[in-house]
Amino acid sequence: MEDRTITGREMLMREEYNKKKKDEFLEKLNALNPRDLLFYKENYPLAVELSSFTSFYRKWAELDICQTGELPLQGTDLDDVKHFPFPYLAPLTHHIGDDYVLGKTMFGRMLLDANKFVKTWDLFYPPTGQIELHSKRLRNEIMLLTSMEHPCLPKLVGYSIDKQFAVVYQREGCLTLQDILSCPDFTWDERMEVAYQIATLMEYFHDNGKTIGSIDPQNILVDSNFKIKLCEFGLCGTIDALTPRKADSGLVASDAWWITGGIYSFQVPELMIHQAQNPIKAVEWTAKCDIYCFGCLLLELISIEHEHTLESRYNILKSWAKRQLEKKSVKNLVDKSLNEDCNVGIKVTRMVMNCLHDCPNVRAEAKVLARALKDLKQEKNSAAQKRSCLEQEVSLPLEKKRQRIEE
Repeated sequence: MEDRTITGREMLMREEYNKKKKDEFLEKLNALNPRDLLFYKENYPLAVELSSFTSFYRKWAELDICQTGELPLQGTDLDDVKHFPFPYLAPLTHHIGDDYVLGKTMFGRMLLDANKFVKTWDLFYPPTGQIELHSKRLRNEIMLLTSMEHPCLPKLVGYSIDKQFAVVYQREGCLTLQDILSCPDFTWDERMEVAYQIATLMEYFHDNGKTIGSIDPQNILVDSNFKIKLCEFGLCGTIDALTPRKADSGLVASDAWWITGGIYSFQVPELMIHQAQNPIKAVEWTAKCDIYCFGCLLLELISIEHEHTLESRYNILKSWAKRQLEKKSVKNLVDKSLNEDCNVGIKVTRMVMNCLHDCPNVRAEAKVLARALKDLKQEKNSAAQKRSCLEQEVSLPLEKKRQRIEE
């Protein structure tokens, strides 16, 4: 039998069918309610949480779970994005111990073995405001990674809603930015290359009317060539992600963290002011909030003497920077061990402090930051070429003089 060529019309109809199928599934995923999430009865973190309950609450929780049975939504392949059943991912996601843990996100883990790279959204019982948003986070991530293309975004291979919420990425580098922040072999040029890539990703998101919401070192993968992949997007990945909270459920400072999934989020000044003045309203996360978080990350990239730990990030990084700059001998925040030119260090320090400005309107746009970082790289390359030419000009007469002496 001869192979029949698919016509353009048939191809278009297939694409429309796949798009409709994906949209319908994502809407159902977005509509799940907290009780639906009780299907996680075989989730390891849930089992740990249940074991710490009193016998009364444990019996009540187990009864509630048994009545629910399973998630009232079946996973399905979404064109090139496959749905992986629980048995396929369980050896990795439900392995006891940290053997496969590459890093931890605010809501789960990043897991890596020889064949798979998986990110989970883990569930604890009873469901809280954080857990209620897991299905929306999964939905937003599928939407993002199937509609946007950028070198710093991971390729989405599949997902799972079979007894767990997880996404499967194409296997990438096996280190996070957090792993190498304090490494002396992580050079200035490599640090600026990472910063430039993140700035271009922010520019891409902002140009498309979206915000990232989470720019954390522990969620940024780095390969051997220092090419990065951002693997966490918070809840702010799409414009419609944030919805008003119930009037009887106020916001606190830590909400900025779990709403966005970003460790730097609770340092954004306008976020804290808004929450203090409007405790029962959701915070509007803007592109300038992304810029502030980028400033925090850039500060950590250039100041390797700063303690790069989760605990240290509870302190306001801007306050640390100000204390350093108040010292008369300190003109820039670049760590001395990086051996960077003072003028370049001052320029990057000014960029950091601009990103950390209390007034959002003063902060530069992502495209301005990306261009400035690119110019700094080119400026340094030009300076290096000039030095090389000067060295050659100086060495040439000396070489001729040496030859005459030998003759």
